[in-house]
Parts: sequence; structure tokens; C-alpha cells
Amino acid sequence: MVGWRGNRPGDRVGIKLFVPLDDAGAGWKSYPVDENQMACEDLCLADLDGDGRLDIVASGRVTRNLKVYFNRTTGEGN
Repeated sequence: MVGWRGNRPGDRVGIKLFVPLDDAGAGWKSYPVDENQMACEDLCLADLDGDGRLDIVASGRVTRNLKVYFNRTTGEGN
């Protein structure tokens, strides 16, 4: 899981999840969580609603915002 913020006006921002394609970590697939909405300075994962799935809490430094992304997946491929 990575989050990033731009340093200059017009830079893209966001959050992505990276999943290994094999046990050796030779290949990865990325999934966008937030595309160009959240200028992420820091994030953490926790099961906030007790459903056994990790949710994301992301915060911005300059914007002083906080976003919670609840994991609503139902299984493989969702």
C-alpha cells in the first residue's frame, strides 16, 4: 500500500495497493484506491469495523484532511 502527494501544482496524487503475483515477489499488480483525490502524507491499515478486513486511514499534511476507505470487497478479484 502506498500513498503519495505532489510537490508542485498539477502533480498527481493518490493511493495504490500492490499485490505480489508470486511468492518470490518477482511480479506485482497494482490497484488504484484513490486516483488524484487524496494528497496522502501518511496512511495506516486497521480493521475499523470488525469485519476481518483491513480498512485504510489516510491523512494529508498541508490539507489537514483525513479519509477513511472501508474495505467492502467480498473475496478474490473484488
